[in-house]
Amino acid sequence: MKITDFPLPSHGSRTPWGVMLHTTGGGLADKALQDGLSPLEQARKTYGGMKEGPHYCIAPDGSVERYRQDNQVAWHVGVGPVDRRDFLTGHWEARVPKGVVSWWRARWPGVLSPQHLYPSESPNSDYIGIEMVPCLARVKGNTGSLKPVFGTPIGGDRGRFTGAQYVAAALLTLTLCDEYSIPMRKRGRVVGHEDINPITRPGWDPGDMQGYWSWNTFWGIVDGLEKHK
Repeated sequence: MKITDFPLPSHGSRTPWGVMLHTTGGGLADKALQDGLSPLEQARKTYGGMKEGPHYCIAPDGSVERYRQDNQVAWHVGVGPVDRRDFLTGHWEARVPKGVVSWWRARWPGVLSPQHLYPSESPNSDYIGIEMVPCLARVKGNTGSLKPVFGTPIGGDRGRFTGAQYVAAALLTLTLCDEYSIPMRKRGRVVGHEDINPITRPGWDPGDMQGYWSWNTFWGIVDGLEKHK
């Protein structure tokens, strides 16, 4: 797949252990529409002014940009010491709505907490971060209605991402897992931000619980790609 590089500063190096999918959130798409920029132009502008950010970003048309090399550490997911303590002690369940807890437990049966999905104290040390820009934006600023201005979402009325994004995310994830011998179907190796910190991302990043994102669709595409390898 074609990947365009726009290097940004990193925060050290490590060997990738897994892949994490994100949504940039609708604010970035809104801003792109307001400023007359493409989603990736806005993403590049946004992340270029921050210390935080992902390794990759996928636009609604399926195009991909890379901001950091895979072996570089990027700050794309926050789990502070208080969150980590609460995950380890079980107190995190009191900090999120009950529906989020039941959703998380159903996704990860037998796992004690989000902290137990990955090996280190910081998920930034383990995961390659892939952001996806929603194809929906508010046509009249933050108070306007969401419209599919950057592409057509799949997944029904609540879908936020295009078929091209699903294909690009699946292909990129599969490529990365092959390159770094990551067993992608092993527990915790391919996750969403909401899986790792449901306290700050209660079911909306990239949005499995809310219906914004479908892991079934993603894994179905991965299966198809693997059959044609």
